[in-house]
Amino acid sequence: MKMLLMENRRGLFWSSLLILVPQAAAFLMGETIYFLSLQCLAVHWFCILVTFADWRKKPQGKRAVHLLLSLMPVFSIAGGGLVLLVKSGRVGEGLVSYFFYIGFGLMFILVGNYFPKIRQNRTMGIKVKWALENEENWNATHRFGGKVWVICGFACLLGALFPFSGAGTALMVVSILSAAAVPTLYSYLYYRRQLREGKVEKIRMSRLGVAVTGILTVFILAFVAWVLFSGDMEIRWQEDGFTVEASGWGDYQVEYAKIDRVSYEPDGLAEEEDGRRTNGFGNLKMSMGQFYNSRFGDYIRYTFNDCPACVILEADGEIIVINGENEPATEEIYETIKLTGTGDF
Repeated sequence: MKMLLMENRRGLFWSSLLILVPQAAAFLMGETIYFLSLQCLAVHWFCILVTFADWRKKPQGKRAVHLLLSLMPVFSIAGGGLVLLVKSGRVGEGLVSYFFYIGFGLMFILVGNYFPKIRQNRTMGIKVKWALENEENWNATHRFGGKVWVICGFACLLGALFPFSGAGTALMVVSILSAAAVPTLYSYLYYRRQLREGKVEKIRMSRLGVAVTGILTVFILAFVAWVLFSGDMEIRWQEDGFTVEASGWGDYQVEYAKIDRVSYEPDGLAEEEDGRRTNGFGNLKMSMGQFYNSRFGDYIRYTFNDCPACVILEADGEIIVINGENEPATEEIYETIKLTGTGDF
């Protein structure tokens, strides 16, 4: 390992220095980026040391080393730079989602192109047991996996066209899961074919391996369900106003005295009026936070996606769109606000 570190000392020095650039810039600006660069540096060196430790068994080509040295600097500069731009006010928070989708898309495309060039190792690539123990399986899996990752990358770029919607979130999640699951399934099917042809012996997984695989599968499925269907809200009524208590996003308070106008729209906003989320929480169940559309401009929204009906309030110079889980619950919200006698109806 010492020899490898010496051979790549220039690349290691400059890549580490580039990773720390956003941290230094944040210090000079008096801002904080939550030690993002230091975390990237730790991950960077961990991956390098593990890869170089495995080098004697599975030496890598120069392109794989260049990829290893480049990923964390790019991530640190892009992520840290974006945080600093948002904090300085030069980039709106709503643009963060665009960069998120585009960043993931470009990463998938870049890594996907490198996949066929990566040799067997336990650090980089699709490290499933069938591929690690058979070079033919590894090469076939990474040729196929590279194509899958490139496709997933373009899917993420497509998601950048509508990043503020539940559909955009779903597309991103499906792309990430597909990038992991599809090559893994291909590798397993390739192993089964080799087994039928007598090219390999049956691989027996330990009980611990089976248990870990099962736990990871359950965790991943639970995480996907949480991303797509989490979130909730409840309205708490007080004497002088009400509070939208949200799970997944910040609460929002409205004072009755500041309400200028209230309207009930049973059919909800027209499709072209849904607009986009500029900062907030959104999935297949909920839409909460700051939104923008052609009708209202910037507005606040706390809604269940399955219920089209909504109550629209003008309060203290802001537009607030809220609803309940269903139409009767939304009507109840409207009637409760009417009883306060504030605003025009």
